[in-house]
Amino acid sequence: DRSEKIRTYNFPQNRITDHRIKVSWHNIEGIMGEGKLDDVITSLQEVAKAIPSIGIALQDFSSESIEQAEIQIKYARYIEKEQELVEKMAGLENLIIPETFNYDRITALSNEALQKFKRLKPETLGQASRISGVNPSDVQILMVYMGR
Repeated sequence: DRSEKIRTYNFPQNRITDHRIKVSWHNIEGIMGEGKLDDVITSLQEVAKAIPSIGIALQDFSSESIEQAEIQIKYARYIEKEQELVEKMAGLENLIIPETFNYDRITALSNEALQKFKRLKPETLGQASRISGVNPSDVQILMVYMGR
């Protein structure tokens, strides 16, 4: 019985339904994976306007506080992805690049990264990632060629 459920996810139909407010949204991947919550937030704002008790509860908060909450909700997934990237980059700190590594065999590196790697000879992937002008994609390519 769905009346007891708060929310259901219907992946075959690509739909999320919130049973408390009787609203459905399509594009599960966009909402959950990419953080596209605008439709959800708009629907919840409409519900807030329609239900006086929510409106009364929100009166205790400044418009700036409500806007800040909206921003945090909208960007939570992006912030989470950035945190994952920070953790991944921290893991690169201890991955040693052999002294004899031949950067010339990596044709996919940008010219700027190739020149800087050859000139500066970073000892670890973490050091390589902090070189000015070296893109994260260059570090990823280097990691693949190192067999990591």
